[in-house]
Amino acid sequence: MQDLFSTRGRLRRRTYWYRSISIYCMVILVYALASQVQYANADDEMLGAAGVGLVVFLGMILANIQVIKRLHDTNLSGWWWLLFLLPVVNYGLSIGMSFVQGTRGQNRFGPDPKQPVAYTEDSPEVPA
Repeated sequence: MQDLFSTRGRLRRRTYWYRSISIYCMVILVYALASQVQYANADDEMLGAAGVGLVVFLGMILANIQVIKRLHDTNLSGWWWLLFLLPVVNYGLSIGMSFVQGTRGQNRFGPDPKQPVAYTEDSPEVPA
């Protein structure tokens, strides 16, 4: 769960797809529920709109963190994310990033997420 909120490390394609779809589904679900509550309580319309806006904003932040980690897997800096702000360029980048294989082996952002981590008896984080 902590990995979901960190821009460090790499994210393989499959995990990127799973996380992105999950985030978007959660945002849509919360948006739909909040809209129903907002219509039921017409007196608190501004409060409901602010809540929906907050949920959408947090969903966008989580989705962008996943994009940055996917860029890291292709050995690109997270600053490349700024190109997603360009209206036409973002479509090509989204498609390319979703289907291009990541860097094989270790790169400057960490080990290959496809390769299992080798643990030794002296490793501080040996799984139980």
